[in-house]
Amino acid sequence: MEKLVAIEKKVTSLESKIDTVKEDQKKQLQQVGRAIVIREDLEGDTQGSGEVSEEDKRGNSDAPEGDSEQGPWITVTKRKSKTPKFAEILKEALTEQRKAVDEQEKRSYNLIVHNVEEVEQADKRKEHDMEFIEKLFNDHLEVDVKFKELYRLGKKDTSTKKGRPLKIVLERKEDRAIILNRLPKLKKAEEKLRRISVTADLSREEREEIRLLVQEAKNRSQQEETGEFIHVVRGTYPKMYIVKKRHIVRNIQEEDR
Repeated sequence: MEKLVAIEKKVTSLESKIDTVKEDQKKQLQQVGRAIVIREDLEGDTQGSGEVSEEDKRGNSDAPEGDSEQGPWITVTKRKSKTPKFAEILKEALTEQRKAVDEQEKRSYNLIVHNVEEVEQADKRKEHDMEFIEKLFNDHLEVDVKFKELYRLGKKDTSTKKGRPLKIVLERKEDRAIILNRLPKLKKAEEKLRRISVTADLSREEREEIRLLVQEAKNRSQQEETGEFIHVVRGTYPKMYIVKKRHIVRNIQEEDR
């Protein structure tokens, strides 16, 4: 949000400067002690070139009477600019930035749950999903949260038994962080609960940021010469970071004993 405010201030400042330059140009034209005829091309109304034709240098027969002492007429032909105005580019960038902020705000209420069993009967599917999520939140994560919507993403693929991701729209966006912070509780739960994955609803760009961060952690681990330490990603988006931890190699034979 702070970045958006900063961009808005810059755009306002630049627009003000552009208006000032335009006003100065008008004043300069008004100070010229000669008549100016502006001929507009049909192509557009952009910055003029200020060219003076030979005919105009010799004098224009259509000049009003009494103006002969003020010199020759100047014909300023406006030509269409091939490059967009800087202010328009900034406005477009600001509009895109606002759209991104609005989209991020909407996503801040959402959670995506993967690997939840999907029943075949369409009429029973939503009831099953709601019961599963309510049990997950209340019994296993021990959080009392309410959600507005719950639905499956994408079109069902009949060729696979894998369930589609579940999208949950919470009533309060603060509840998302509470749920994500309590996910470690599922490590001690039954198998079907340990298999599920709960994540924030991230945009493509945000998912790419996470992918690059995970890849960076892998690269750092590979650069460890002794193999005694590994680098892993911790936290939840956007507060994610890489930590260095000791690599513990378990002895499988000892565990079997």
